[in-house]
Amino acid sequence: MAADLRTVTEIRGMRGSSRRTIYLDDEAWRAIASPVLRQLGLALGDVIDPSDIDARALAVEPEEARARAYRLLAYRERSSTELADTLLADGYPSSVVSELTEDLVRSGLVDDERFARMLAHSLVSVRGLGRQRALREMARKGVPDDLAMRELDECAPIPDERTRALNAATRAVRSSDSVDRLTARLVRRGFSFGDARDAAESAISDRADSAEPEGHL
Repeated sequence: MAADLRTVTEIRGMRGSSRRTIYLDDEAWRAIASPVLRQLGLALGDVIDPSDIDARALAVEPEEARARAYRLLAYRERSSTELADTLLADGYPSSVVSELTEDLVRSGLVDDERFARMLAHSLVSVRGLGRQRALREMARKGVPDDLAMRELDECAPIPDERTRALNAATRAVRSSDSVDRLTARLVRRGFSFGDARDAAESAISDRADSAEPEGHL
């Protein structure tokens, strides 16, 4: 039986992404990562057998996906979800991504608990964010809610949140600040409105007290 030959009519990509979509006879056929596309050597106008190209792509995608994962992990640690989402966005098939991610977890190169612990400490202790903002940032990085909450409870217990808000307000207060303005900034940093308001009032009161001239005898 003759091969079902089709023509590559378009290879569409997005700026800043390695994902490419191949169009055959003006119809979207397959997403593919640009390193894989380079190995296949496909170009506009090529007449191909789709099943043959698909098989060739699947033969090289695991190696290219692993190389991409190593580069991502060399830059910084990532959760298994964040790593998988990045590889999928790059155009690697879900089957390849799933198998690779599971292997990296087994090897210890990817460890969600280690990543969550490191990220919680960075967000709260280094960046000085409140728990609400920290939880949102951890979710954005693919950390499950229960794991994020557990790590935040360890490094930033709820009873200490008011003290952290006051420390943040003391560091952030400006000479032009009103209570409302400083409160809004603290809320954006992830502190509850009540903690942010109390901290802002205290920081501005302390600033005013320190600015008062000393009395004369």
